[in-house]
Amino acid sequence: MNDSLPDVARAINEEEAAPLYINLVVSDAETAEALREHPEGRQRTQFALTALKVGVLALRAARGTIDAAAMRSESERLLALLAERLEKHRELVDSVVSRTLASYFDPRSGQFSDRVARLVAEDGELASIIQRKVAEASRGIDETLAAHLGEGSPLRALLAPGEGNQLVAAIRASIDSTLKAQSDAVLAQFSLDNENGALRRLLTELTARHGDLQRAFAEQVEAVIEEFSLDKEGSALSRLVGQVQRAQQQIAAELSFDNQGSGLSRLARLVNEHYETQRAQAQSFQEKVLAVLERIDARRAEQARTTIRGRLFENAVGEALQRLVQPAGDVLEAVGHLTGTIPRSKVGDYVITLSADCAAPGARIVVEVKEDASYRLADTLREAEDARANRDAGICLFVHSKKTAAADIAPFARYGQTLVVVWDADDEATDVVLHAALTCAKALSVRAARRSGAQAASMQRIDEAIAAIKKQIEGFDEIRTSANTVANAAQRIDTRARIMAEQIARHTDTLVEQVASLKGGAGE
Repeated sequence: MNDSLPDVARAINEEEAAPLYINLVVSDAETAEALREHPEGRQRTQFALTALKVGVLALRAARGTIDAAAMRSESERLLALLAERLEKHRELVDSVVSRTLASYFDPRSGQFSDRVARLVAEDGELASIIQRKVAEASRGIDETLAAHLGEGSPLRALLAPGEGNQLVAAIRASIDSTLKAQSDAVLAQFSLDNENGALRRLLTELTARHGDLQRAFAEQVEAVIEEFSLDKEGSALSRLVGQVQRAQQQIAAELSFDNQGSGLSRLARLVNEHYETQRAQAQSFQEKVLAVLERIDARRAEQARTTIRGRLFENAVGEALQRLVQPAGDVLEAVGHLTGTIPRSKVGDYVITLSADCAAPGARIVVEVKEDASYRLADTLREAEDARANRDAGICLFVHSKKTAAADIAPFARYGQTLVVVWDADDEATDVVLHAALTCAKALSVRAARRSGAQAASMQRIDEAIAAIKKQIEGFDEIRTSANTVANAAQRIDTRARIMAEQIARHTDTLVEQVASLKGGAGE
């Protein structure tokens, strides 16, 4: 048999340590005839190697040598059988533990629930103890009140109703004596029989002064008439009229614009000066404000024309993600400036690598950030596919800015292996959306890494939690609409926000529990 050495070398089994080059001369007629049935070249060489291997195996079997392949196959079968037995044992342990816990903590028939019901029942042990203590306290209060306010107490005797009330009798006697004394004193002052009484002294005084009073009154009337006469130049009325006329002239002069020194003229000049000063200051302030606003508008326009605005939002998303992944030990990398597996492609701004403690260690989540009003949902999903391929990631988290998100992009949605969220860097309330999206992405990564039938129920709960979180996040738009349009709906908004926060936290905890369960299953 004349075959080339390179063909023989390529036909050697890859499991052999090193190729062996041999030249054989076939002289057996049957063997040579069988070799001639195949065309010379690679086919004949492959047939010869196969025949040689069959012969070697036959010789080994004849000598009682164990086939390594058969040994390996049997070992694998034994390992599979052992794994099946261990899985059944784990299911049995789970079933026993579940039944034991249910016997104690089942809400309907558990021993713990029955004990708590007997303790807190209306006629239970706790109610009996409280009633006994209340009865003892009531008896103590009744005895104290009876001692101080009972039938034989001093206070009851003092305040007893009827004529035997000592306090009322004492007050009545004191008032009667006081009123009688005051009445006698008043009557004595107005009695004509009392020489020193007030009425008697008044009559004596009036009789003595009656004549002087008439003369003095006539003189006073004449003096008053003279003081109110305009015919007398020095009278009080004449002086008053003169003062009023002079005051009127002075007031008219002070309120005249014809007099440059008048108070009204000076006031007008001060008001005009103050108005001019305020107008000049207001005009100067307006010019400064306009200049500042023009600079701000120019800066915003410049940011809108460049990628500065997008980079600012991208950095904000990176900072928020860093705060979320750090406690779990995951690694966040900014790769937006690096080329990925696709030539000349830099799609994918961040890559999150799950830690070794996760149920899917080493799994990659790519994060794409966009603050661009031109992106629609279809564009988002296409770029998410490119980002996963370019960054070799199983899950893509696509973050849109609230300021530029299109109308067809929901606040939180899942499309296969892509999670799309809308986040506002200026609103801390939307941080819970980013947290929930990252937790869902990690759960999807774990599901992609572990798809065994035993964990199908856990994956179903993960999908239900994702759907519930999506529903609660959509409620944020309802809150903003209510806050902007209905001022008197503050209580309803507060209640809605609290319920949403509780629901999101509960479903996020469910995701964390399921991921932890998957992690425990990986440890087993």
